[in-house]
Amino acid sequence: MAEVKRISPPPVCFSCGRKLPEKDFNIFHQRVEGVEGQQLVLDEMGYPLACCRRMFLGDDDEYRRIMALYDMTTINDAPHL
Repeated sequence: MAEVKRISPPPVCFSCGRKLPEKDFNIFHQRVEGVEGQQLVLDEMGYPLACCRRMFLGDDDEYRRIMALYDMTTINDAPHL
């Protein structure tokens, strides 16, 4: 099976726009164990908002696979009317 292209996780929360650095995703996934652990780690990392927490708890690998399907070379081109 061919390897799927991957992109970096989103750098911001889709809801509030707060910066979510990739290093924080890595730290979170390294430290978390179980549901109680998730809440504790996010509290310690300073992410109190529910929308940001969902970004961490989501499957960033799945996000990357989905985004890899888009043609990113034309993403900033003006739309054709």
